[in-house]
Amino acid sequence: SLDDDSDIDLGVTNYFLGTTHHARGDFHKAISSYSQCIEAKEWETKQLATVHNDLGIAYGKVRNFDKAIESFVHALRIRKTELGNNSLDYGHTVYNLAEIHRANDKHEQALNCLTEAIRVYELFPDEMSDKIAAALEMKGDALCSLEDYETSISVFQDCVELLDSLESDKNNEDTSDLEPSTACNEQVARVNRKMGHAFGKLGEYEEAFDSYREAIRIFSTLVGKNDLSVGEVMYDVGHLIVDQGGNEICEKSLEFFSEVIRIYGLHGKGRDLKVADSLFQKSALLADCSEYDEATSLLDEALDIYKESFDHDAIEIGKAMLLYGRLSDAQGKNDDAMAAFEEALRIFQKSLGEDDINVSLALSNIGIIHARKLEYAEAVAKCKRALKIRVMRGDQDQDVADSVFNIANILNDWGEEDEAYQYFQQCLKLYTHLLGEEDISVANCWQKLGAIYWNKGEVDHSLQSFLSALRICEQEDEDNVGNILASVYRGIGDCYYKKEDYDESLEYFAKCLRIQNLELGDDCIEMAEPCDFIG
Repeated sequence: SLDDDSDIDLGVTNYFLGTTHHARGDFHKAISSYSQCIEAKEWETKQLATVHNDLGIAYGKVRNFDKAIESFVHALRIRKTELGNNSLDYGHTVYNLAEIHRANDKHEQALNCLTEAIRVYELFPDEMSDKIAAALEMKGDALCSLEDYETSISVFQDCVELLDSLESDKNNEDTSDLEPSTACNEQVARVNRKMGHAFGKLGEYEEAFDSYREAIRIFSTLVGKNDLSVGEVMYDVGHLIVDQGGNEICEKSLEFFSEVIRIYGLHGKGRDLKVADSLFQKSALLADCSEYDEATSLLDEALDIYKESFDHDAIEIGKAMLLYGRLSDAQGKNDDAMAAFEEALRIFQKSLGEDDINVSLALSNIGIIHARKLEYAEAVAKCKRALKIRVMRGDQDQDVADSVFNIANILNDWGEEDEAYQYFQQCLKLYTHLLGEEDISVANCWQKLGAIYWNKGEVDHSLQSFLSALRICEQEDEDNVGNILASVYRGIGDCYYKKEDYDESLEYFAKCLRIQNLELGDDCIEMAEPCDFIG
């Protein structure tokens, strides 16, 4: 027979069984043992809180978040009552609860828990400094998930400063002859990488590059420049350069994405998804530089990896097909481009639904090819569907204005001038609002409106529109606006000719001819009519 302490002994036995299973990674068995332990009688409440706490951790490992939270709440109630909310045990449980909320994408709740855990840990600065640093890093992560990037940067900076001070104290303890050094450890590098991401989201690119540079320096010192951790930061930097844009985007980004591919290859991870995305990014960059053969070859490699990792309707494969369409379209391969865009559209509609931005991109490209084939009704229908998606999303950016301008052009080519006029007026307002009155896109709208007014016989309105376009174009380098400027000069010349102001007309026809000669050569057909008027 068992004595009176049998329940306690059984509870202790189950607890140690639970911790053993936990240490071995067998969390389901750990949960069973902890649960049996709790069922034992005569437990002291402090000990029971420890079991509930460990049970919560085990539930978290198997992603049973509701049970994990329930266990931590039991532990917190006991520890707050028995030990107070300034005890380390209380702080540890609050921190554990924060981890569960983070894993469950409950970032507001995680943030509240982390703020409380840090408060408690700061009451014990000497022994809890590492835990404070971990809590600060997780708090910065939660803020990033909530897109509060400014506050996250501040928290990450606090974390780095704390780690620096810890390293400085350690150096001073080792020898008084050495000056304090910057903390060169993995957490500092990791937090700098996260700061780089947050700065990039705010568009503060110089600060982002500084943070990424520091992360690469530390990782390279700790584990070598060919370590995967360096490759991961290189991957982030490549994307940051793409987001930043600018004249040197292609060369700089290609360098970083090439390093990602090289480093991952050294570690036998040449089929990793980051490699696939780096290949994809290189392909897109080379496409922008008109290096179509190399871009296609790289895209083939990326697509092979995507197909190994995803099903055939994956978004990544849809984006690859969209890029195949761009590459074919740029080379005048209309049928290949259409097939690629339609496959991308099918994938996006199936995987993302009818109203996703990628559906809009595919529709717009399909519409442009229909227009090129003079299939105007189909072109307008596709492009209007694409625009509707953007408007439903609430987009008010330049892509929306470009979509409106594209529809106006197709309608104009189709001979639907009244509707084209409405769309040109709309995109004129959008470009003016987004880019300012002096942008070349605004000039292009004025030029198109001038042509429509001319066709309607409204010469004065036509002339005013062309002169508005000219005022903007004259502020630009002629090499950058030659095509628009030739049309504007021609339109002004036509208007003055119609108004029988032949001196002015002659001047603008001559300007038109000069640009056409430079752009197209002596024998271009476009020069025939201005020459006739001059004659």
